[in-house]
Amino acid sequence: MFYEKLYWVQLFLVSILISSIVAEWNTRDYIRREHSLTKPYQGGGYSVPYWDFLGNTIVTSNYVRLTPDLQSKSGAIWNTVPCQTRNWELQVQFKVHGRGKDLFGDGFAIWYVRDRMQTGPVFGSKDYFQGLAIILDTYSNHNGAHNHQHPYISAMINNGSLHYDHDRDGTHTQIAGCEAKFRNYNHDTHISITYVDDTLTVSTDLEGKNAWKECFKVENVLLPTGYFYGASATTGDLSDNHDIIAIKMFELDLLEAQNKDEDRSQIIPSAASFEAPRERIEDSKPAMSGVKTFLYMMAIAIVIIVLVVLGIMYYQKRPKHRQRFLCEVRVGTITYVGAGNSTTKKDAQMNASKDFVSYLIRSGEVDANEIPEETRAAVKIEEDNKAGASNKQQQQHQQPKPVFQEGMGPEMMGEAYQAYSGQNHGSNFTYIDRMQQQKNVEEAEEMDINASLHGNWTMENAKSKLHQFLQINKINTDYMYKAVGPDHTRSFSCEMSIFVRQLGRNVTGRETASNKQTASKSCALSIVRQLYHLGVIEAFSGTLKKDRSSEGIMKPYPVALSPDLEKQLEETLKDLEIEPVKIDPKLTYTSEEGGAGGLTLLQLDRVKAMREARQFPAGVVSWSPPQANWNAWTGCNIDEGPLASTSLEEISSDLEKHHRDMCQNSTLYQESLREREQLPVYAMRTQIMEAINENPVIIIRGNTGCGKTTQVCQFILDDYIASGQGAWANVCVTQPRRISAISVAERVASERCEDLANSVG
Repeated sequence: MFYEKLYWVQLFLVSILISSIVAEWNTRDYIRREHSLTKPYQGGGYSVPYWDFLGNTIVTSNYVRLTPDLQSKSGAIWNTVPCQTRNWELQVQFKVHGRGKDLFGDGFAIWYVRDRMQTGPVFGSKDYFQGLAIILDTYSNHNGAHNHQHPYISAMINNGSLHYDHDRDGTHTQIAGCEAKFRNYNHDTHISITYVDDTLTVSTDLEGKNAWKECFKVENVLLPTGYFYGASATTGDLSDNHDIIAIKMFELDLLEAQNKDEDRSQIIPSAASFEAPRERIEDSKPAMSGVKTFLYMMAIAIVIIVLVVLGIMYYQKRPKHRQRFLCEVRVGTITYVGAGNSTTKKDAQMNASKDFVSYLIRSGEVDANEIPEETRAAVKIEEDNKAGASNKQQQQHQQPKPVFQEGMGPEMMGEAYQAYSGQNHGSNFTYIDRMQQQKNVEEAEEMDINASLHGNWTMENAKSKLHQFLQINKINTDYMYKAVGPDHTRSFSCEMSIFVRQLGRNVTGRETASNKQTASKSCALSIVRQLYHLGVIEAFSGTLKKDRSSEGIMKPYPVALSPDLEKQLEETLKDLEIEPVKIDPKLTYTSEEGGAGGLTLLQLDRVKAMREARQFPAGVVSWSPPQANWNAWTGCNIDEGPLASTSLEEISSDLEKHHRDMCQNSTLYQESLREREQLPVYAMRTQIMEAINENPVIIIRGNTGCGKTTQVCQFILDDYIASGQGAWANVCVTQPRRISAISVAERVASERCEDLANSVG
């Protein structure tokens, strides 16, 4: 009895197992092995019977990977045997997974087409195909207002004339579709494609519970026989792993099938209807949350503030870094130098010309009426009526008084200035002169008239002797240098100390010179002479005087001239009336000093006739009388801003208004003025101004702290401003040191309640 019950239990379990297998694959008839792919994948290497691989496809023991989770990969697997069955079911076990959580792609496609092993843009296969494509798309390519979400499964029937549009995700050519979230499951997923009696049905089993769910069903679909099964996938900027686990193809032999014996090999793939294509509409951007909006606005505000600060800093520092051009105008024996300093060469030339013309008019050298109209407008010359001799004489009578009195011009004051090195080089003392002076110093340092007293050891031969002595006695040492003095008169001290075995003590040399080379020579000379007098080395027996006769003489080089060039040179010299110097190779030419020399090829009479360079007057500090379009603090023209075109009269009027407003409304200036009135010099203001107006030179003597330096200059400036001539005021205050001048300027500017470089600098 027990064994009978056990038999029925086993029979029941076997029936349950068979029913589960049937439910898993939904089989209706027998499997076709030549169209199926199952584990274990039999074959050698990468080959599997009945299947070919393409692209980046990888075959492992557990799956066939069409594409790895990498960008720009493509792979495919294709059946080698065409399908001759009219009614069939294809079940595909697959898995799509990857590292991406929000962005991934692109998906894969299952094919039943005429042409196999064709790569292309449609998920790794060719476009304009003939047959059926079941597309499992995982990424939406911005198709606008989708009525579905991705991942998405769709079907497309193509007769070779339709184009699959990735930008629209193929919605204008699909015959049906459904949503299916088949990505990133921990288990395998399944899809079933059934074609029976011209009806296409697609079902899915995504939960792995052996429960099939219909995705879509389309009738009146015509598919021919003799096409090939396949699967392909591709990745672009986004990627995923696309794995095929198994493919099983079942032949469905239905008794009630229509037209079973019909030849369908020549049928053109088609479908009775397509889904209505949707217009491409851009997706509306989702509204930002309040936190995101606040962060965006805060970031924009910070960027704007930073840009404004950088712009202000650039604008403030811009004039210091802009390249400027200085142009000077010198004419004949006139001591005045017209200057123009602007950001362009053209403006610098124009301003220099205007400055010089203004000087000629001020000094009475040129009549204002002789200036052309455009130039007269440029230098802002005010003229009266142009007609009548009396008017002309009146204008000449009213010409401005020269700036300098007799014997007090810049050419006289410049005589007191002595240039560097005590010689009156003036502005002609150039860098080349400085180099020549340095060379003279070096030659003087090398001169030695007492060499005979020290064994004929000189700077020319002492250094080599010292190095020879060090090598013979195997002494390792080196020169030690040290800079001495300020930058403009820098010199170098060289020191060396060696142990002399013959003497049993150290010998040290230390010398200073204008450069390191001369200092090391002098140091070596000191040590060698000590060694000579101590009896360690002998006297020098060679030639003392260095042969300098070959210095500065260029070696002759043979030059080959073509006859045509030689003839052209002769004709050019003849046209210029130049007689070339004839050289006799048999003669030996000597220099003026009596040594060997060469023959000059210059025409001496022409050299003597050359005009000598004009001697400029002694250099003085650059100065010009008050004039428009000139910045006295930087010594350049004003190219931008309102002051570039403002006249001196307008500037004087503005200064007067500003000074009146300060006296009436500024509390700080009134307090500063009351403090200034407490100084002893302030009580003498009236007498000082009267003396200045009546005498060219005034000497004011007072105790330290009485206010001479800071107050007298303000008396003069305030008097000019009050009389409406503030732009013509020019007061110079000198101090014995730079720091003293800076502190005086800061003190005066503070008392006037203004910044530096306004009226004080």
